[in-house]
Amino acid sequence: MKIIMTSDTHKNRKPIESVTQFAQDNGINTIVDCGDLHGCIEAYKGIDLHAVYWKEASGAMDRWDFERDIRSINGAMHENGSVFSLADGTLFYIKHNLADYKDIIPEKAREEAKEELERVVNGDERKFVAFGHTHNFHYNNEDGITAINPGSLGLGKDKAFVILDTETGELEYRNLEETILKIDKDFEFSRVRSLHRTGKDSVRFIGKLKSSGKEVIQTGDQRTAEHKKILGIQAIIDGTPMYTAVLDNDNQVLVCNGEIVAREYKEILRVQSEYENHELVGVEVFSAVKDNDKQVYVLPDGTESREFHKIVDFKGPHFIDGKLCFVAKNHEKGKDLVILGDKTIGQYKSVSQIVPLEDKVAVIVNRKFKSRKKANPNASSWASQQPVRKQYIDFDGKKTKMYEEIDRSNVKLVGGTLAFIAKEGEESFVVHNGVEGPRFNTEGWDNKMSQLTDVGGRVGYIYKHGNESKVIVDGKVVRDGAGVIQFTQLHTGAIIYQIRGEEHNYIEVAGKEFKEYDQLDTFIEAYNNGEV
Repeated sequence: MKIIMTSDTHKNRKPIESVTQFAQDNGINTIVDCGDLHGCIEAYKGIDLHAVYWKEASGAMDRWDFERDIRSINGAMHENGSVFSLADGTLFYIKHNLADYKDIIPEKAREEAKEELERVVNGDERKFVAFGHTHNFHYNNEDGITAINPGSLGLGKDKAFVILDTETGELEYRNLEETILKIDKDFEFSRVRSLHRTGKDSVRFIGKLKSSGKEVIQTGDQRTAEHKKILGIQAIIDGTPMYTAVLDNDNQVLVCNGEIVAREYKEILRVQSEYENHELVGVEVFSAVKDNDKQVYVLPDGTESREFHKIVDFKGPHFIDGKLCFVAKNHEKGKDLVILGDKTIGQYKSVSQIVPLEDKVAVIVNRKFKSRKKANPNASSWASQQPVRKQYIDFDGKKTKMYEEIDRSNVKLVGGTLAFIAKEGEESFVVHNGVEGPRFNTEGWDNKMSQLTDVGGRVGYIYKHGNESKVIVDGKVVRDGAGVIQFTQLHTGAIIYQIRGEEHNYIEVAGKEFKEYDQLDTFIEAYNNGEV
């Protein structure tokens, strides 16, 4: 018998009416609701409804009202943590809050569900555990019991539900328009990271097969190759997962478009994806551990960087003039080495970040002083013994003055010379070609300087203070900064803005809105070609 499982509708009548109509159109007579129904129960009229009552839910109906509404449509109300049977004899243990928000079912809760089901019947009879609460689809088929969370019908992106064949155990996770995922009883379990979403309709399920003991990724009714273990999904490319997996020999591989990238390694560390026109197209580079425990960067064609004791992934990598640039160490307590291609271009005690600027690299360096007095001879005596950290930038053979903090996301070339946003105490300011600009109060989370920009050789940035935001160019306010994502200058001298709209981003020039464009580069290309 096929049934539908729903959960977490949260008083949303329209999806309830839609799934009821879907059930009737497809000859399905039974719906099991796993909690947080809260109302609109009459919308299930004409269906054999089984619903769990959970009084602790925010906005929960009064118990008497809930039971009255269920009975009015000849449905059945079930206690949270109870067992019931369907017309075909299938048993359900239903508990809305069985798992936490990480979709982990505690061992104690699993044992409780198993004991309650076995108290009613022993053997191979059909039995399922139903729960909700987390708004995420979850499937687990172990110890002869299948646990299912159908996700949220009323909230979230998918607004989905489950169709379950109680005879075969086959399951379809779907919304009203399409099937998202199909699972059969060969799946033993899904791990917590069973769903991976990057973009529209990219639900992926990682599960172990009973028949082979191997793991696969399932998309709809399509499966990847089987592996000893799948460590995680890195990205989705044209509907196909890019993922890391463990082979039978315990080595690891990166798989993209169904093919192993480069070769196998002792461990895959971090993957950096490649984009074209804002679309993910493949692997740009990844870091890995070799059999000798040395770490390398690997290009998709198998080309490897030099070997290092440790690659500092969060400080790169970047490509500068076609060469890979990153930070690494030759031994545990060694200096941070800045690598460009096959050469070491700098050695520092502590690198905060590297920033590619055209064909050169700006290195943000940390300096730690044992006392404030050593960092600043003019420091007051009370503060003289306090340790302090400073930062400076090493760029093109020159070192800047040291500051308390340099904003690593706002280091640019403006008019061909170095510019960056620095912070001292409660104030932030732009430093351009060694000259410090006006200072602004940036104390607190709602006060900040951002979006340092080259506006025809002039320094531009956004200053936000409380609810006010301003775009400032060459020291002058040129526009209200509300909604401005980024900006630059056309060859005509006009400033072009990318604006965050209510439905989608758009471009603005001289007060005129261009809704058909959402990216600066595509608008500039069209403008230069005379298409705008």
